[in-house]
Amino acid sequence: MSERTVLDDMYEEFNDNLGSHQLMDNEFNTLYHYTSIHGLEGIISKGEFWVTHVKYMNDSSESIYFWEVLDQVIESFIKKNPSASARKDFVNKLSQIKSHHSRLLGLTEQYVLSFSTQSDSLSMWNYYGRNDGYCLGFSKIEMIELMNKLNETKNVGIVLAAQVIYDKALQIKILSEELESAYNWFLENKDDEKWQELGSERFTRAIIDYALIRFSTYSSFFKHPGFRDEAEFRVYIRRQYSSAPNYRPYQGIMVPYIKVSVKTESDEIPLQSINVGPLIKHDLAVEGLQRWLKTQLLTKPVEAIAITQSTIPLRF
Repeated sequence: MSERTVLDDMYEEFNDNLGSHQLMDNEFNTLYHYTSIHGLEGIISKGEFWVTHVKYMNDSSESIYFWEVLDQVIESFIKKNPSASARKDFVNKLSQIKSHHSRLLGLTEQYVLSFSTQSDSLSMWNYYGRNDGYCLGFSKIEMIELMNKLNETKNVGIVLAAQVIYDKALQIKILSEELESAYNWFLENKDDEKWQELGSERFTRAIIDYALIRFSTYSSFFKHPGFRDEAEFRVYIRRQYSSAPNYRPYQGIMVPYIKVSVKTESDEIPLQSINVGPLIKHDLAVEGLQRWLKTQLLTKPVEAIAITQSTIPLRF
């Protein structure tokens, strides 16, 4: 059996043992996407989202914050039993490899689609409501079903959909449990004959690689508590390297993105509502939107879409 086959088998068994990611998905019915009028036009007329590479997301501090939290978790992990040599060796190797992983994270094919659980959020309008902001409401059940179907696509490795976690204590708890589980699997399997041909060093390196790949997934779902008002819900997509992404110009840089269809089997998008932003004061905004929607082929009848105006009293 080749080394690649052994490693693939070990990766699958490792992830099966650790189970599903510890993510949040509270009960609510609608996902809200804040965008410009040009974004609205593209989503509704083409039935697709342009999903941005995680490295090019709006908050560049997200990745830094995640690795800082993980550093705290690792420090606490070693303090639990500082005299245990196996634990100390595992952490030393983890710390060495972690710096390499944090650099490579931005090079991997990871994309994030952002929603909110709030339909009229001041913080979201402040970012997206620059004179032409709109908030599109989608059926959560149908959107998640569509996203999960991406797992059946050959160039998609994993798709996760969940709320962003802003509670730092909960973030630490999740990563601590993940690290303990990874370490325990390492201890239970390091002498298993199935992996002996890899050798001790290669086995340890592989387990830590797998653990860091799994941990880094959380970086798209952990944010600083200061962003709590965004009430964000994200779809995380990790792709294989089988096809190149698309690119779009944005604020002087070329941003990689992938196109994700949100057409249901009935060839409709699961659009339920549109909230017109607080800075759009023109009396014809709602009427113009209704008239345009009647010309679109991918939506429900305009009468079935709730069109409202933001009630936030902005004065600028």
